[in-house]
Amino acid sequence: MQMLRRIVITVIAAFAMIPTHGSAYVLQGPHILELMMTNNGRARQLKVSQRLVLHDLEITGEETVVPEILRYRFPDRFRSDIEADNIRRIHVVTPRDRLSIVDGNLSTESGTWFDSYKDVILYSTRQLLIERLIQHGIDVHVSSVGRFEERIVLIIGAQYPDESLPQLWLDKETFRPVRLMVVRDAVEQTGPILDIRYRKWRQLGKIWYPMHVEFFQKEALLREIHAEETAVDSGFAEDYFDTAHLRAMYRSKSPDGNGSREPDDLDEIRKAIEEFRNIYD
Repeated sequence: MQMLRRIVITVIAAFAMIPTHGSAYVLQGPHILELMMTNNGRARQLKVSQRLVLHDLEITGEETVVPEILRYRFPDRFRSDIEADNIRRIHVVTPRDRLSIVDGNLSTESGTWFDSYKDVILYSTRQLLIERLIQHGIDVHVSSVGRFEERIVLIIGAQYPDESLPQLWLDKETFRPVRLMVVRDAVEQTGPILDIRYRKWRQLGKIWYPMHVEFFQKEALLREIHAEETAVDSGFAEDYFDTAHLRAMYRSKSPDGNGSREPDDLDEIRKAIEEFRNIYD
């Protein structure tokens, strides 16, 4: 069955990219995403234990390693837990809500720039992913063909080689994401571009998952993720995604009754580097 699926996908892609009037016809973005969903497989939920590696912004060559646990409930629920001696961060995404809790305080931000990497993994239906890509400022009706590290890629959101716009790159053979490029402010389409690169895709049961993710800004490596342990459809409670309960619990613990704050992404990295460095020395 898996072999038949691959053959069908290959045939569809081949016919769709036959040259027309002297120029190569490229699949439209929604069609590319449909092939991505088909080829990546389906699961009900996934738990990932990983290492988040923070690179010193001052380019000193030092690294800080932070443990993180992810929980996906496909197609639209996600939770990240970072917990160590000096810091704790909970980030939860549901269809109707998003929240972050940093050091026991509710944050007014609904996620940081770096959280965007999980979107091409979490949203496992075409319509949900299209909606999220549009929120990132990606024009899903613009597509082109390019090259990335000696591989042919399909690009959604820009005409290759333009890298000034938010866009998604997928491997032409597997239809798995290799790059996601997003701006800091998707609404205003302003700010620097974060270049997220997905590597070492591995099959976990019936789904595929990137075991290594890199985050670049102007070719400077800011972060890396190394997935270590995974569990597909192992089961975890719905309470993990109960944002109403989390809001009530952490609001009551806030010293001033509110406690909300909005940390800047760069401040968050610097704080994490400073507070975690002594843990792993």
